Amino acid sequence: KVHLQITASLLLKKYHGGHVVIRMALGGATNRPFYRIVAAYNKRSRDGKCIEQLGSYDPLPNIYNEKLVGFNYDRIKYWMGCGAHPTKPVAKLLGLKLLTLKIQMYFQITICFIGSW
Repeated sequence: KVHLQITASLLLKKYHGGHVVIRMALGGATNRPFYRIVAAYNKRSRDGKCIEQLGSYDPLPNIYNEKLVGFNYDRIKYWMGCGAHPTKPVAKLLGLKLLTLKIQMYFQITICFIGSW
């Protein structure tokens, strides 16, 4: 019985309430924003503690006039599979790539289905 109480108290300390969202955390310096794409509880502050960093986004163009975006798509798919909701800006950044991932998954399923005949 004592063991169950200790386990329950540890679980309560780790749970922070709310649900998990995929959002941007602001970093960088004055007039030089830089965003980290993170999985965090929705009740945490914007730049507060996160569960996991999933990518980064640099909104200012570099010398080649490119805005740099990097994601870990496997982890994003994992968190979305666990029920995490992306915020609107993150969904906009993910839009094209997730569409191609859905198309690739469709073709993989189709190929597996045809191969099982």
